Amino acid sequence: LTYPELNRRVNKLAHSLLALGLKKGDKVAVLLENSIEIIEAYLATAKTGIIIVPINFRLISPDVEYIADNADAKAFIVHDEFASTVNPIRPQLTKIPPANYIVVGRPTPGYRVYEDFIATAPEGEPEGEVLPEDTWILIYTSGTTGKPKGVVRTHESHIAFYLINAIDFGFNEHDVCLNVMPLCHINSTFFTFTFTYIGGSVVIHPARSFRAEEIMEIVAREKITF
Repeated sequence: LTYPELNRRVNKLAHSLLALGLKKGDKVAVLLENSIEIIEAYLATAKTGIIIVPINFRLISPDVEYIADNADAKAFIVHDEFASTVNPIRPQLTKIPPANYIVVGRPTPGYRVYEDFIATAPEGEPEGEVLPEDTWILIYTSGTTGKPKGVVRTHESHIAFYLINAIDFGFNEHDVCLNVMPLCHINSTFFTFTFTYIGGSVVIHPARSFRAEEIMEIVAREKITF
């Protein structure tokens, strides 16, 4: 995807989320493997002031339920392979209307298909005012000493990381990042979005299928620099 191609898709998702009745400050939970769609979800929420709640795809149903409910999520974007994790807890997630479940991948009963969800939405920029100090990401700790705790991340805090990383590592618009770490983890966002911020390129690889030979082939083929 070129930057204009990605931007058009992000805008369509942004308009589609707003059409659900979501507004600035509302939360969207995502249970997604590394994919183009999770990148689009991060960027569409950033444009609208909606807050993204990335949930670790390795969690079991009760843990997912706790985070989505504790975060007051009003919509849920789920990869088809994780629908079996979400389905048992849907009755308990009373803040999420049935129409606000979206699935990435294969059509799944009870979910709107992601590509259909954004298909007819406008490609122009969504309206809205997002300030540097506004919250962009609500991400939960691993909960090693108790229940996971929601950590509030602002737009300006992430932009600071992008600038620091770009300077520290000497990144520029010619760099190509291969992201294999899960994008439900905050550290992945510090680096992956550094490259989109400075005009570089990002190759998104599934986080659960690290095969050394395949990775080396991608590094050579795509001329990965980081």
